[in-house]
Amino acid sequence: MIKPAYMEMCAYAQPGDEIIVWRLDRLSRSLITLVSDLQALGEREVEFRSLCEGIDTTATNGRAFFQTVSAFMTFGRDVQRERAEEAMTSGHSRRPLC
Repeated sequence: MIKPAYMEMCAYAQPGDEIIVWRLDRLSRSLITLVSDLQALGEREVEFRSLCEGIDTTATNGRAFFQTVSAFMTFGRDVQRERAEEAMTSGHSRRPLC
């Protein structure tokens, strides 16, 4: 789902700016997209705050929260990729653990 106003805002944001949302689901419907977007904004030195969840990337605990989420997402993607590669080389699919 492309959000033209959101895309325009992200393109306009400059280092030192802060994007504030009421709730995280107003910014993104997917955790993967959310973390990716926030990482991209962080690389451009644009801060982020979600009022309902109390997440604020200008504070240490807000940055730590997204770094932790990002690490778990990376781990999950790596595990999925390894399982897919394993299944392809063994000739059968593997039953999920959960």
